[in-house]
Amino acid sequence: AGNYDRVGIVSNLIKYIDDVSVYGRVDEAVLNSNNKFKGEVSFNKINDIMKESKMSLLVPIKKGWVTSKYVECLMNDVLPIFYEDYNYKLLGIHKDDMCVVRNAQELQEVVAFYSNNEYERKHKIDFLKNKLLKQYSDGKILSNTIMSLLVK
Repeated sequence: AGNYDRVGIVSNLIKYIDDVSVYGRVDEAVLNSNNKFKGEVSFNKINDIMKESKMSLLVPIKKGWVTSKYVECLMNDVLPIFYEDYNYKLLGIHKDDMCVVRNAQELQEVVAFYSNNEYERKHKIDFLKNKLLKQYSDGKILSNTIMSLLVK
């Protein structure tokens, strides 16, 4: 069994990226040894930070999990970058998608590409919003659910 070393994975993934801040609950030892880790902040503060961000790395709490973080990213026009352990397949994202990374080198390449290509970053965000969020925000899912209950 063993624990999923999320902090270790994130530390390794971001090693080639200078301009990065990692938020969330970590041990004091991590905060003292790696200045990229900023610790836990309030929900409002993280939302303010996200509004100023271009991209966010999504590493699951446990391998194979999906969280709502990708929704928060897209709603704030932040490009989600999925670590391979995140269950991006559940979202219909292919393993060869540029937003799925397996190691620090791939993350560095993706960050460099989207940092230098704002049009591509915004286009990818729009594509993901359309693919992952539109069906929930345009009322289609709710309408279909209600109609399926009424038809019975």
